[in-house]
Amino acid sequence: MSNLLITSTIKDQVLSSLISVNSIGITANLYEESRDLNLPPDVIESIYDYFEEIGLITLEKTYDSIEIKMKPKAFDLYSHGGFTAEEELLKANLQKLDHELRILSDKLSPSLLETSNKISSIASCIVSALALFKP
Repeated sequence: MSNLLITSTIKDQVLSSLISVNSIGITANLYEESRDLNLPPDVIESIYDYFEEIGLITLEKTYDSIEIKMKPKAFDLYSHGGFTAEEELLKANLQKLDHELRILSDKLSPSLLETSNKISSIASCIVSALALFKP
């Protein structure tokens, strides 16, 4: 197993490769895909497994290949910017939440202010942590 960190960018690269075949049914050879994507075969297989887990594809593994059936959800995700866009949207929403909580904290009574500050602090920590995952 590789020590490669599977980022949103890598998942988008694999998804794009599947979409580019322009077919619902695909026969994939991990070693050919590895060469084409410049990724280890076990990483590609792991990403395929993840795609199946979240409902983008169905898999049927054979001795030397993988039969992949694309689901409409995969095309939708791809057309909306993929995993990277999802990650950016999550960051933006958390930043907006942090901003709104700061505005709210200015308007709250002292008894509710502490609770608001805790929530705001948590949101800020999440936004900061997400920055660490940027590819």
